[in-house]
Amino acid sequence: QSCAAWRMRATSSSAKEPRKCGAHSSRNVLPQSSCRSPTMSRLIAATVAAILGIVIWSTGFGNDSQYAAFPLLAIAQITLALQVLELRFLAHERIAELVRIRIVIAVIFAISKIGLAWQTRSIPIVLAVFAAEYAALGTVHLIWCHNIFRDWMRPRASVTWRTWFIARTPWLVISGFAEATNQKIDIVMLERLRGAHEAGLY
Repeated sequence: QSCAAWRMRATSSSAKEPRKCGAHSSRNVLPQSSCRSPTMSRLIAATVAAILGIVIWSTGFGNDSQYAAFPLLAIAQITLALQVLELRFLAHERIAELVRIRIVIAVIFAISKIGLAWQTRSIPIVLAVFAAEYAALGTVHLIWCHNIFRDWMRPRASVTWRTWFIARTPWLVISGFAEATNQKIDIVMLERLRGAHEAGLY
């Protein structure tokens, strides 16, 4: 959002040259924290979530062979957190260059998931494909960011960004729960009405 706010300010004045996200010593520079701090926060949150997921898996349903790939899926979420780098592409109006490769990855893995699910009917294999897709998307965001902007994104903390974020955290948490409920309520209702098999097909 901080990258988007910069973009609105930059486009409102035609006298200024486009700013470069991640540069250092120009008055027309988008602060590095606007790109690096959200990335660091997302990586920390994804790492904590992965650790908690693995702990729950090991103590709850770790002996169930259907969930053998769950730890791999949890770890892959960490690389998926790198998708926050798309903010940098948005700020520079170069998101199209990232979307093309994301579409290719989405199509390849969608075909792979459908084919393997049809052939093997194995939950661990399908979960492993999901994990591979997450890892591929995160890696592509990092590599494409380097190829286009000629530098590696190095996450770091920022007091300014952290203060801005903490003030909005309660509302973000509430909206997060509301969004998750809105996206999953149809599945929950279908499972209660028609059973897990029909919900799985849906």
